[in-house]
Amino acid sequence: MKRMRSTILIAAGIVLAAGWLAYGQAVPKAGLPVLSTSAGQSNDVNTLNIVLEEAGIKYDYCDVPTPDMVAAGVGLGGKEPGPGFHVEVNTELAKFPTATPYKAVIFAIGASLKGMGASGLTLETEEGRLKKVLELCKQKKIFTMAVHIGGESRRGAAGSDIPLTEIDYALGLVPIVKQVLL
Repeated sequence: MKRMRSTILIAAGIVLAAGWLAYGQAVPKAGLPVLSTSAGQSNDVNTLNIVLEEAGIKYDYCDVPTPDMVAAGVGLGGKEPGPGFHVEVNTELAKFPTATPYKAVIFAIGASLKGMGASGLTLETEEGRLKKVLELCKQKKIFTMAVHIGGESRRGAAGSDIPLTEIDYALGLVPIVKQVLL
């Protein structure tokens, strides 16, 4: 049976660049607190959250955060979950109180038309939302990291000039997120 390979694309600011391992560059240090979210509304964000839990990293999660929510920092501005909208605040509040600015946002990349529909999104509105969130991260100097955990069969060709690092299993991401976030 062929093993599925997961790809990790790392981004500093708005530019996706994960070649630091492949090219001998120093692993970036982002720090905490961190927000996990989806880029495309696939279930891959659940795997990302499991990876963070396995790494012992407390995180906030929102499937469709707005730039204002990201700018509000830990606690996502007090937003509550509702139909088609999920929010979880798991950050260690004693260490990072509500409104502490995020130092990192991790995006699980994977498009799901069903997931987007459940969140009231189209391809265009999801792309627009992500561009706005990435622009805010760039302005606020919030480290961004993108991971594609969906496997090789669900991935297109690598973007030009975007080096990437591949792992054999999703849990292979655990030591990488520890290096970057802790």
